[in-house]
Amino acid sequence: MNVMWYMQNLKELIITMKTISYYVGEFFLAVLIFFFAVILMLQCTIFQENFMVKEIEKSNFIQELYHTTEEEFSYYILQSGLSEEVVTGLISESEMKEVLLEYLHNFYEGNSLTIPTDDIKTKLEANIINYLNQNNLTVSDEASLDLFVEEILNTYQKNMEDSFLFGRVQTLFVKIKQLLPTILIVLGITIVLIFLLLRFGLKKNSLGIPCFTSGALFLLFYLYVCNSLDMQNFYVYNEAFSNLMKSIYSSICSNMLAGAVILFVLGFFATVFGSFFGLQKKKKSVKQK
Repeated sequence: MNVMWYMQNLKELIITMKTISYYVGEFFLAVLIFFFAVILMLQCTIFQENFMVKEIEKSNFIQELYHTTEEEFSYYILQSGLSEEVVTGLISESEMKEVLLEYLHNFYEGNSLTIPTDDIKTKLEANIINYLNQNNLTVSDEASLDLFVEEILNTYQKNMEDSFLFGRVQTLFVKIKQLLPTILIVLGITIVLIFLLLRFGLKKNSLGIPCFTSGALFLLFYLYVCNSLDMQNFYVYNEAFSNLMKSIYSSICSNMLAGAVILFVLGFFATVFGSFFGLQKKKKSVKQK
C-alpha cells in the first residue's frame, strides 16, 4: 500500500515538475526570442551602413546641409566686406555627399574621422586673389584675410562633423556593432536548445506561445516608443540633423511593427503545425492499439 502511495505521489511530482519546467522554458523562450528580434532589428537598421546611407538620401540631409553651409558663408562674407563671388563654387552638393559618405564609412569601420578642407582652401584663396585682381584691390590687413579663410574652413568642417553627431559616439558604437553578431549567435543557439529540450524532452509544442508572447512584447515596445517621443517637434542642432533623426525614427518604428507582425505569423503557423502533428501522432497511436 505504501509502495503504491509513493509511486502515485512520485508520478504526480514528476508531472508537476514537467509542467513547471514547461512554463519556465516557455517564459525564457519568449524573452529570448524578443531580445533576438530586437537585436536583429538593430543589426539590420542603425548598425548597417547601407541603412544610414538610405536615410541620409531619404531625408534630404545633404541638400539641407549644403544650404545651411552656404547661408553661413554669406554671413562671413557680409562681415568681411568681400563679394559673394568669393565663395561661389566653393562647395557643391555632390562634393559634400562624397565627403560625408566617406566620413560615414570611416565611422562604421572604426577609422579616423576627418573632414578634408585642402581643396576648399585652395579654391577660396584662388577666388580671393581673382576678386582682388579684377577690382584692383589690395589687402592692408593680411591677418584679417587669413582669419576670414580660417572661419570659412572651420564653418564647413564644423557643419560636416557636427551635423552628423554620431561621430561623437564612434568608439562605443563600433564596439556594440562588433558584439552584435556574437550576441545573436549565442541567443540563437540558446533558443534552439530550449526549443529542442521542450519539444523532445517534455514532448510539448513549445514555439507557438513564445512567438505570440514575444510578438505582443514587440508590439507593446513599438507602441511605447511611438507614443513616448514627440518627433513632430523634434529639433537638435540644425534642420538637417533633425530631419535625419526623424527619418531614422520612422524607419525603425516601421521595422518594429513589421517584426511584431512576423512574430505573430510565426506563432500562428507554429501553433497550427504543432496541433496538426499532435493529431497525426494521436491517430497513429490509436491505430497501433
